[in-house]
Amino acid sequence: MGLGRDAFYLFFRSRQILKNNYIFRIALSLSYNLRVRYNRLAMREPPGSDIILLNSQQQVLLVLRDNKTSIPFPNTWALLGGYLEENEPPEVTIRRELLEEMELELGEIKFFKSYVWEECDEHIFWTQIDLDICNTKLHEGQKLAYFSREEIEHLDFASNYHEIIAEFFDSLAKII
Repeated sequence: MGLGRDAFYLFFRSRQILKNNYIFRIALSLSYNLRVRYNRLAMREPPGSDIILLNSQQQVLLVLRDNKTSIPFPNTWALLGGYLEENEPPEVTIRRELLEEMELELGEIKFFKSYVWEECDEHIFWTQIDLDICNTKLHEGQKLAYFSREEIEHLDFASNYHEIIAEFFDSLAKII
């Protein structure tokens, strides 16, 4: 933050003296870039925990998010999951979220990978399960659907899910 204050100081002190000067424009640019970077870090979302549910046909179960303007990424496809509550481990989060969202109690789940994105941290788990989605209650989202790797290429995804699922499919032979 010290560099940000220095840039602001330079900006305001040199404003009268260096108008239309190259140094003035550099100071202004530096000041703006530091403020943008700080705001992005300060406005990060809480960490999340998601799960890849893979059926016996090597298809991934996704949820179509609600079409509400009040939520991020409305009407896009996503993995099931949610935000960690205070002091909650990621595995506990994913189990809680699936109970809340679709009344599903998971058996064994495996950790896949953690991601650090600019907007949040994401912990990804996976398991193999064949669900009858026609008889599954869904409390969040519009609907559930299974998709193959080829079908996933044509979907509109929330957040970074496309990248996560692609990496999962790329490593599938090693983890099964």
